Amino acid sequence: MAIGGMGQPGMEATGNPIHELFIDGDLESELSKICLKTFNFPLTLDRANGNVQLRVGKPGIDSPPLQHPTREYAESVAALRLLSEQGDGVKNYLGMVLHLMTSRASVTVIDELEAFLHPAQARSLGRHLGTQALSRGLQLLTATHDRDFVLGLLETNCPVTFVRLQRYQDNTSAATLSPERVKSIWDRPLLRYSNVLQGLFHRTVVVCESDGDCRWYAAVLDELGRRADFAAEEVLFVPAGGKSQIPQCVDALEGLDVGAFVAVDFDALLDPPYLKTLLASAGATGDDLLSRATNIVKQLLTTEQRARAKEFGLDGLPHGDLTRLAQDLVADLRDARVLVLPGGELESYDRSIGGHGPAWVSGALAAGRHLASPIAEEFLSPVVAAVRGLE
Repeated sequence: MAIGGMGQPGMEATGNPIHELFIDGDLESELSKICLKTFNFPLTLDRANGNVQLRVGKPGIDSPPLQHPTREYAESVAALRLLSEQGDGVKNYLGMVLHLMTSRASVTVIDELEAFLHPAQARSLGRHLGTQALSRGLQLLTATHDRDFVLGLLETNCPVTFVRLQRYQDNTSAATLSPERVKSIWDRPLLRYSNVLQGLFHRTVVVCESDGDCRWYAAVLDELGRRADFAAEEVLFVPAGGKSQIPQCVDALEGLDVGAFVAVDFDALLDPPYLKTLLASAGATGDDLLSRATNIVKQLLTTEQRARAKEFGLDGLPHGDLTRLAQDLVADLRDARVLVLPGGELESYDRSIGGHGPAWVSGALAAGRHLASPIAEEFLSPVVAAVRGLE
């Protein structure tokens, strides 16, 4: 993608992006404004020194008429640094923008176009390319591993189709997500302002109730991955912002063809209507599971019994048949990728750590509890199995 020079302009240069800037001052101004907004410096096209090329900055004196150049202006422009001497990120970004601004092709293919870009620049590039494609009726085909670029595209009204490729050994599978499905996800503020879309670039996602849960489980999994030698970084933990929001996140991930687990406290099992919604979002057949959850709730006759079950999980239930029924249900929900914390709440992993929620997580991590937590490791074992099955 041209950002350097083209020599003396002539008819043979027609179609060269720099030539298009040479004959269209408005196009040059548009590119300069884009550069100023993104990188905080304008551009000048050097028309005065023989080799037509882009330079960084402005010469500080007015441009003379094209047919009446001045030595003073030419020297002032020549003193500006060349754009071709800037970093790869700047050159790649402006090269792609300029190509799309001047291309006469109806389809443009770009591979890994976010290379060398900071997150904000990748997002800006996606936003700009999406706007250009929409306004000019162009089709852009690109491969990317960058969530920020995807977010930039989605901020425009450009219809976006995702084709997600997954490779297992020598086999590659593809799942397509239509523009309508993409829009239905993007239009939900809960999902738009979360990291759900980052799940496109991970093998497995675990949706948790809160950011604190994500921090704890991610720390446990990282340590487990280090000891057991598997790719823990392939798992993304997504905070849903509360138990009630988890089904939306799971539904979105299912729509993206991303394998998702759910990690919830024990009280999810004590709320059959919620459990029904959760299982439906994951596409699980749950009539038997719901019937058993309802049976458990009916046997907790008092508010105190339910409070104990919420706080202590299986250990808070009356001993005997009810505990066995709940144990079996927790195990079967695991098969449906719904991981119910058997100890009740997150704090059950170590009740010697004070605080609740984020405060407990900070204390537990500071004390190194994630380095040896057999119960938490067992809780995450289905996630480990899923990742290792894709290695």
